[in-house]
Amino acid sequence: MNELALLSAQEIRDLQKAPAYISLLAALKDDTLDSDEKRVAIHFTHTKTYSSAPMLKSYYQLVEESIKADIESLNKSLPANIQQREHDIRNALSALDTILKKLPSNYTSALRQSWVGYTEHISRAHRSVVELFIFPMYLKGLTDF
Repeated sequence: MNELALLSAQEIRDLQKAPAYISLLAALKDDTLDSDEKRVAIHFTHTKTYSSAPMLKSYYQLVEESIKADIESLNKSLPANIQQREHDIRNALSALDTILKKLPSNYTSALRQSWVGYTEHISRAHRSVVELFIFPMYLKGLTDF
């Protein structure tokens, strides 16, 4: 079953933008979305089309179609002030709860879990080559910034 068929076109579009918002939120750690973070977000989205839970494949295929344009568009439209920017991004992501309630709980759970992994991956976009060689896997507390 394609769970997204339960939603309107606008609701699907809103969910489609979530990884772009997540990328921009993760980038606030150093105030701006730089080219490394953007590249990692685009590449990771492509990876998610075949590495996420099978039920999320169609979702990530949709996201992949627009992630670059969504990041650029949202990055330009959000306020420059970091606090306001974070507030607006968090509000946009919170607004997705209404949409997620329309989906089966197992789908919502898989999607939320996927978004958490997405956030962690984008947040680590600046890991150095030396760090990746010494600690090729994420180790909470050891490879955190």
